[in-house]
Amino acid sequence: MATNVPGLVTTDGELLDLVATLREAGAFAFDTEFIGEQNFFPIFCLLQVATIQTATLIDPLAGVDLLPLWELIADPAVETLVHAGLQDLEPVERLTGRPPAAIYDTQIAAGFAGLDYPCSLRKLTDALTDADLGADHKFTDWRKRPLTGDKREYAANDVRYLALLRERIDEEVAKRGHTAKVPEENRRLCAPGAFVSDPLSGRLKAQGTRGMSRRTRAVLDALLHWRQAEAIRNDVPVRMFLADQVLVDLALHPPADAAALRGFKGVPRPVKEHYAAEIPAVCKDAADGPLPPRARRNPPPSEEDKARLDAIWPRVRAFAEDAGISPSLLLNKKELTALVYADAAGQPLPPSRLRRGWRSAFLQPILGDLVTPEA
Repeated sequence: MATNVPGLVTTDGELLDLVATLREAGAFAFDTEFIGEQNFFPIFCLLQVATIQTATLIDPLAGVDLLPLWELIADPAVETLVHAGLQDLEPVERLTGRPPAAIYDTQIAAGFAGLDYPCSLRKLTDALTDADLGADHKFTDWRKRPLTGDKREYAANDVRYLALLRERIDEEVAKRGHTAKVPEENRRLCAPGAFVSDPLSGRLKAQGTRGMSRRTRAVLDALLHWRQAEAIRNDVPVRMFLADQVLVDLALHPPADAAALRGFKGVPRPVKEHYAAEIPAVCKDAADGPLPPRARRNPPPSEEDKARLDAIWPRVRAFAEDAGISPSLLLNKKELTALVYADAAGQPLPPSRLRRGWRSAFLQPILGDLVTPEA
């Protein structure tokens, strides 16, 4: 039987009262339950907030206007505690025009406290407290109503202990001398545009991209931007709107007109009908427009370069672990490889987060000029 069942906000008036309480507290914990598989933007089914005194749930499926809560999260005077909060915070800038303002993510902070990154909430709670999060409801359909007491209690536990975790984490971080690094790393969740996905940055699940000409690449880039814009407009995932392989095929063999598009294999019929003229126009405009810059290619690494990288990588990881910083929070091998191979080829060092902020200062003793701060 559920105990300590949290209250449930189901009206705009109740939410405004709750927001006033959270604002007065000056800090609150925040989490969400959402479904994201069928839409471009997640569908929020339940929101959880907590102060030191109490936890409360908000039911967006009851038609509650959530804008006052998003505006609160954008207020720099109020701290929002989250755990792995990237997706939970996504609506703030999109719906208010302002990014989240004062965020403390316990998953990020734990990476400076001698704990793994990323660390689940359950694992972190077990490591630092005696609290019991209860039975796992990972596969719960949060759209179903009414919400049972045990489900409400489970949801509330996602925020109920975040303030305590923050206190315990800060103690461990201070012991290791990393207190100033935590807010700097958390500020990445407050950067304008941090939640806007770049359609050119993802890896395509398709064949045929290797060795593309610059003109073909220009067409593909234009199609990627177009696909994302239309997926947002139709509120569907980009790959559900149009598959990566189809997009690459369109770039390799651009349809000249509507008739050519209608005969194009793999394009869904509704897309062919609705965008018969638009897709060929996107391809033509990109092919006739400016070409993307040539990709900078370093010479293939020598065996000596590979051996150097293989020697540096474990040393950097051990250096981080000895300092109580999770290596996977600090860096990944791909970004270290880019620096090592550029240096070996005598090329300018590429832009890298390893050359900025706390990472550059921390890595200087072991990587030296490889992490020279960016100008």
